[in-house]
Order: sequence, then C-alpha cells, then structure tokens
Amino acid sequence: RCLSDWSSDVCSSDLCAWTATSNADWLKVVSGGATGSGVVAYSVGANSTTASRSGTLTIGGISLTVTQAAPDPNAVLLTAVKNAAGYQSGAVAPGEFVVLGGSNIGPAAYTFQAIAGNRFGTATANTSVLFDGVAAPLYYVGANQSVAIVPYSVYGKTQTQVQVEYQNVKSNAIALDVTDAAPGIFTQLQNGSGAGSILNQDYSLNTAANPAPRGSTVMVYATGEGQTNPGGSDGLIASGATLPMPLLTVTATVGGVPANVAYAGAAPLLVAGVLQVNVTIPDSAPSGNAVLVIQVGTKSSQ
Repeated sequence: RCLSDWSSDVCSSDLCAWTATSNADWLKVVSGGATGSGVVAYSVGANSTTASRSGTLTIGGISLTVTQAAPDPNAVLLTAVKNAAGYQSGAVAPGEFVVLGGSNIGPAAYTFQAIAGNRFGTATANTSVLFDGVAAPLYYVGANQSVAIVPYSVYGKTQTQVQVEYQNVKSNAIALDVTDAAPGIFTQLQNGSGAGSILNQDYSLNTAANPAPRGSTVMVYATGEGQTNPGGSDGLIASGATLPMPLLTVTATVGGVPANVAYAGAAPLLVAGVLQVNVTIPDSAPSGNAVLVIQVGTKSSQ
C-alpha cells in the first residue's frame, strides 16, 4: 500500500481492506474506504479562527496532514446558519427565518430592510443572501450577523447552498440540508430561550406578572412551518381574507398537556415565514412557568 503526503490517492493490495477517518471536527471524510485501490474525498470547513490550523486524516493506518491557512481578515466569511427564532442548528425549511453569522458579511452598522409596497426586499446596504443563487428576503444585515428568510424555492430539495454577497464579493458556500419543517418559537430575549413572544387573549404580552388563564387562547409567534397553501411567496406581507396555512399539521402542548390549536397560519400584516399559532390553554395545564412546545408535522420547536 502507499500514500503520498500530497495526495489522497490510495494504492493497496487488492486483498487489503482500509478505511478513512478524520481526527479534526473541521475535516470531514466525504467518501473513502475500500478493498484495494481507491480515492478519499474530504471537505474542509471554513476557518473561523484567526490563525492557520492543521488536522489529520487517518487513511489505511497512515496519517495525512491537512493545513489550512489563516483567513483573510477582509474576506467575506460565512460561518454559521441557525433558526432565527429557536437558535437551533440543522436543516432549514422553506420560509424559515435564519440568522447568519460570520465576518464582513454586511455593513458595520446593522441595517434593516425597507419594505417596498407589500414585500420585503432581497438586497440592502450592498448585501444579499443567496440560496442556490436565489436572493432571499432580508430582515436586517450587519458585518457579523444578518437575518434572512429561506426562499420557498428550496421546497422539494434535499440540500441547498447558502452564500452571502457583500459589495459584490461572495462568501464561501455552506451546504445545508433541507427539511419539510424546522419550527422555532420567537422569544422575548431574541436568543431562542426564556419567555416566548406570546400574546394573551387580550393582546397583552404574556409574562410571569401577566399570565394566561386556563381556558384562554394565546397567540404564539414562530417560524419554520415549511411550505404553505396557497404556496409561499417570498417576502410577501400577509393580508386579505385567505391567509396561507402550513401544509403540515400543527399541534401544541402546554406543560406537557396537549392543547387545542385554534388557528395556525400566516400572521396578518407580517411577512411570509412568520407563523401564528393560537393555542388554548388546557384546563389541566400546570400553574406558573409552563413550557409551551409547537410541533409542525413531526418536527418540534424548542
């Protein structure tokens, strides 16, 4: 068997079985491992540190060192994509609000997207977010963090590539799996934890000092419900007599007790991708700080 220090080609006796594994979390073996000759394919994650770094692959018992240079401090670098409500990482759904992290991915000062007519725009402050080349509606953009809405064009796909373009310079691409739903509940702290962005039946904010009585209906605001009927329209403000509703069934629990969902659909006068769920507090719900969870299809929120 043989393995050079500059190539991932492997040559071996036809009877020799070998495997390939990574010893660094930023190196991923895409394919490799066989009996006899073969090729190892691997991917290298973006370097989010300020220095060069080295990692190793173990291929057929032999170590291959991979060295990655320090990132250009002026490069447009995308490092993370999360649900903007629940702050979960993972697969994205059509219409989901996502928060993107990185460096030089937008202007120094946070800039909110202007609404033109009845639709959120897809470019502001020389910044765009692209999913497979399709510009996403933007909520705000900044040098280290931006919030965008996944285009409905990802519906039916298994994976999408996301990039940020700032001042005509594109970032690295991050591959994301696509799922039918990825629900997250917006929170008052805007970080995915703590009290939810929930209104009581009288439209007052639900808090410990202003709890919802059993039997009353609260309005929960979330994202990640996936495709809708009628089909989602990127950046469109919800209005009119017929509001889009998720294709998948929406259910809820309060304090672990199943709760009636009186309505699940677009939030009137808010942008497509914001899901409003009206939940009736069960008579058997516990008093005090009760955990509310919504489920879209088989996927649960935080």
